Amino acid sequence: PRRRAPRAAAAPPARPGAMAVSAEVQAARDKLKARMGDSRTGGKGTARRTKVVKHQNHGADDKQLQAQLKRLGMNSIPGIEEVN
Repeated sequence: PRRRAPRAAAAPPARPGAMAVSAEVQAARDKLKARMGDSRTGGKGTARRTKVVKHQNHGADDKQLQAQLKRLGMNSIPGIEEVN
């Protein structure tokens, strides 16, 4: 295996894991932060996306009901949709 050449030591950033940011970019971020307030769209501690609930298809229920009625030897009466 090859060995990598040692890198020159750079000045440590202000925060651990942070990169140096130009003054123009920092000014734009501050301007956006002032405009948007305290909202945050990601990162640690934010709410997760809610799961989208897909509604079940009830078209298959009628088929299953007809199959059960056929097994029992019953016939559906055409024109009647509901019985009280």
